[in-house]
Amino acid sequence: IRHTMIPSISYGYRPNFGDEGRFGFSQTTQVAIDSLTNQPIFQTLPRFNGNVPSGGLQSNLSMQINNRVEMKVRSRSDSTEAKSEKVSLTDNLNIGGSYNLAADSLRLSNINISMNTRLFKVFDVNFTSTLDPYQLSPDGNRRVDRFMLESSGFKLARLTNANLSVRANFNPAARSTNTPPPTNLPGMLNPNDQFLPDYVDFNIPWTLNLDYTIFYTGGTP
Repeated sequence: IRHTMIPSISYGYRPNFGDEGRFGFSQTTQVAIDSLTNQPIFQTLPRFNGNVPSGGLQSNLSMQINNRVEMKVRSRSDSTEAKSEKVSLTDNLNIGGSYNLAADSLRLSNINISMNTRLFKVFDVNFTSTLDPYQLSPDGNRRVDRFMLESSGFKLARLTNANLSVRANFNPAARSTNTPPPTNLPGMLNPNDQFLPDYVDFNIPWTLNLDYTIFYTGGTP
């Protein structure tokens, strides 16, 4: 059995384009006057038409691990059992997330897990899931800046959604032969004559597809 693990790390930085004094993409202006308090109402609006960069400082450190598991077995086609063939147990198993160094809270992103493999050269299996490392408030309406590891029970993360799909494709090659059809068959001059044997070509290709999907969605704010 061979397990190949490929880690990757990337870093992305995005300035706070909502800073009026530095970039000037937006401007806070008075839009109305409150009829009750007679106080001006201010709102931050874009200074240009079209797409405006969003505000908020981003300093993300992204991490991902790609796994592949393979196994060598004896080849069934070799009668001497001297040869072996490679079988893939897991084509791809990806685990990734990011950490925002510029955020004041909830810096760690959700943990995404995806896996795909092919079983018995027929079944294609795909699995995706999302794990939330943070706890929820007592009312369950928002996330709080406390890791699941800090809870009473030993939990690494909270499962928010998962999806499993299995697809099978049965498309065997139609039976083929290089032998030409017999030439001594009776002619089909009178197809209504029940005493004449018929020649039927059973070489009929066919395809059967099967799909099964199951998903789970948890209570997320």
